[in-house]
Amino acid sequence: MDLQNLKIEKASFFDMNKIVKMAFDYHREDPKFQEILSNPMKFFFYRMLGPLYVWLKCESFKALVSGKIIGHILLRHQVHGKTSMHIWDIVVHPEFRGKGIGTGLMKFAEKIAKDKYQYLTLAVMENNTVALRLYQKLGYRNLLDSPICFRITKIPTRARGWNTLKLESISGEEALSCRNTHLLTVVEAVSGSDGHEIFQSLYLPGKLKRGIDRLKIVMSNKEVGYVSVEHKKDLTSIFFILHPDFWGTDTEVGVIEVIIDHVAKMSKDHIEMCVMQAYEKSLTMALNKMDCMPERIISRLGLVKSLKKYD
Repeated sequence: MDLQNLKIEKASFFDMNKIVKMAFDYHREDPKFQEILSNPMKFFFYRMLGPLYVWLKCESFKALVSGKIIGHILLRHQVHGKTSMHIWDIVVHPEFRGKGIGTGLMKFAEKIAKDKYQYLTLAVMENNTVALRLYQKLGYRNLLDSPICFRITKIPTRARGWNTLKLESISGEEALSCRNTHLLTVVEAVSGSDGHEIFQSLYLPGKLKRGIDRLKIVMSNKEVGYVSVEHKKDLTSIFFILHPDFWGTDTEVGVIEVIIDHVAKMSKDHIEMCVMQAYEKSLTMALNKMDCMPERIISRLGLVKSLKKYD
């Protein structure tokens, strides 16, 4: 097929079955799709309702060569207020990869977005190195804010007391303020003031999910971090943020021990500990000092490109 005949057109509802199948084949190794594959009910609804869902939720475009669909890009408008457009999915058929079609689809999305939005966002599996290289080449930036999770199957015994460290329960506006303040502190520390501005515009949470315990980390009466604890069926999921001033210190190890000790009292067999990507290296070093067995879960990374130059 002649790639010079490449066209990008709005997809019709009758294209959705082919697009969803192409997406499914491409993302087959994605943990979320693995979950669907392992659950007959979820798989049934995905195959039956997936095309309708994509049609209703996304603006869909197909890449054509000689009239045959060889790729697609799905766009979500105003996902984060009115400042961004999200690339929900982009796939090129295996036979046509490495020929510039992915780049063409991405530039097509930028053309659509540039007159309406300040940013383009997307998410990519961290082990998809080919896609990551493409996005980086096109100017997409990783603010290191994506959640990275570890499963801890051997909960360590607390080795020592930390009289200066404690967790205090918070809720409502206090919890929202605590979480957002520490999120911004980490992003600014690792991505600078412009990263701070982008994160505040796009990703700063505006409300709290229900059914989650929230605590602030206090050291010598000073707030140094934030913790949320979600009780799931077979494990306890923790997300925490620690002020960068304490990364790589004894206090950091103490904070992790106090959090694990707090959760261990709930008699769960497993702990899922999630942190911002920027903090992963420091957390890994801290966990190596403790008697536990963490298993890292492959994660999605959020990327963003500023379109302000078009303003």
